[in-house]
Formats: sequence, structure tokens, C-alpha cells
Amino acid sequence: MHASHFSRQVKKAYGDWQRLPGLGYTGEALQSESVPLKNMQHVNDTAWIKKNSSYAEYDFYTFSPGNATITVFSLPTHPLNKLSSMRYALSVDDGPLQVIDFRSFGRSEEWKQNVLSNRVEKKVNIFFLNKGIHRLRIFSIDPGVILDAILIDLGGLNYAYGSITETRTGATTVK
Repeated sequence: MHASHFSRQVKKAYGDWQRLPGLGYTGEALQSESVPLKNMQHVNDTAWIKKNSSYAEYDFYTFSPGNATITVFSLPTHPLNKLSSMRYALSVDDGPLQVIDFRSFGRSEEWKQNVLSNRVEKKVNIFFLNKGIHRLRIFSIDPGVILDAILIDLGGLNYAYGSITETRTGATTVK
């Protein structure tokens, strides 16, 4: 899925997601426009994030039950200031939040590889999804996080160079 092709966007008291045309492999990325929190204790408080942070929501369908690996592709960027990192959180079907931080430091080998490939890949394992419709939510935490694409592997996905063509159905509405 292209990150900018969310099914819906929910704006709350903290953070926002804005479309950025012309960026990433997909041609339109999604950037977190959060304001850095003065009280950083909230960043690791998943209940606070769920209640207060804006999110982009993606509907997807599985034809059989099983495990999934969700890969989120971001653009390699550094934190905008000393108060923030490069975090977002995700959940499936309103389940527990998983906070992802793809911050790299200086000109580390990880940073160099991310820049060479023009993307950061972070994988999250979801154990057992029932057959049917599901909702993936990606919550805004830190400013400057730029999401490009989301890949959901339900088993047997072969490696591809670049982006895989987006699978869309008429059931999903892009707003």
C-alpha cells in the first residue's frame, strides 16, 4: 500500500499526517507534522498515544487466517530537533501499539545503507490474523517521519527490488 493511500485519517489533539507529492518510491509520501512533546514520558506511554495521537488507517483483507509481517518503508531522515527521534506507532485491529524508532546516528553504516537504498525498512510481526477485513493504524509521534509504503506479507512473499505494485479493491476509499 502506498502510505498516502490511507482509507481514513483521524485527527486528534496531537500530531497530524500530511501528504508530500513527489517523494519516495511511490511518488507521494506521508509526513508526520507533530509538535515535539515537552514531556517526553508520553512517547513510551502507548495508552496516551492511542488516546491523543492522530493516525492514518488502512483497511486490508485476508483470505485465510495466519501470521503476518508488516514492513513499513520510511525515507531516511534525522530528527528535526533534540527533543524528538524518528518514531511512529502501529496497531492492527485496535490491538496493542508497537512503537517503532528508526533513528540512526551520524554517518553510521546503517545510515549509509538506508541512504543508498533511499528507504528504511522496519518489520513488525503480527501473530494470527483471522480471515476477513482488518485495520492497520499508524500513529504520529515524532515530527519529520516520512512514510512511503506499507507491505503486508501473509506468507510466501518473494523479495522484489523496488516497490511492489499496490493491490487495491473497490472497497477502500482514498480520501
